[in-house]
Amino acid sequence: MSVTMHITITTKDDCFDEFHALAKEELAFTKGFKDCISIQTSSSKDTNTLKFAEIWESEEDFDTYFAKRVERSGEDFGWL
Repeated sequence: MSVTMHITITTKDDCFDEFHALAKEELAFTKGFKDCISIQTSSSKDTNTLKFAEIWESEEDFDTYFAKRVERSGEDFGWL
C-alpha cells in the first residue's frame, strides 16, 4: 500500500532563494529512488515555504530514502 508524505520547509528570510535553488537541483536525487511514485512541489517566497507531496510505495521505502537524504544533505538544513 502506498503512502503520501507531506513536507513543509520554512526558511529564514534571507535563505529562501538559495535553498529553493538547492531543492530544485536535489529533486532528481529523490525522483531517482525506484520506490518514489511521484512528487508534487510548491513554493512561496512571500511565506518562505517549500512544500512537497511525495507518494512512496511504502513508509519503509520513504524511511530508507530519508536516511539517504540526511546522509547526503543533512548539513544543508542547518542554515535554514
